[in-house]
Amino acid sequence: MGVGDYGVGLSVAKRGEGWYFSHGGSNWGFRCDMRAHKIKGYGVAVMTNGDRGGRAIAEIEDRIAAAYRWDTLDKPVPR
Repeated sequence: MGVGDYGVGLSVAKRGEGWYFSHGGSNWGFRCDMRAHKIKGYGVAVMTNGDRGGRAIAEIEDRIAAAYRWDTLDKPVPR
């Protein structure tokens, strides 16, 4: 499915110890991002009405991940 990190318009990447799919977008005056866990089902969608909304999106996603203990914060298991 897809090429490399992309499949049907979605990016698929490992963050921390979890696999997530995401899709961002923008137009003049708007920025947005959607990110969800591939298996566990939790996720977030953030839309801003500003050209510089990327910083706000990153902060909101980080705070939600911390509050709900997403596995993006988990450290790799030493082998």
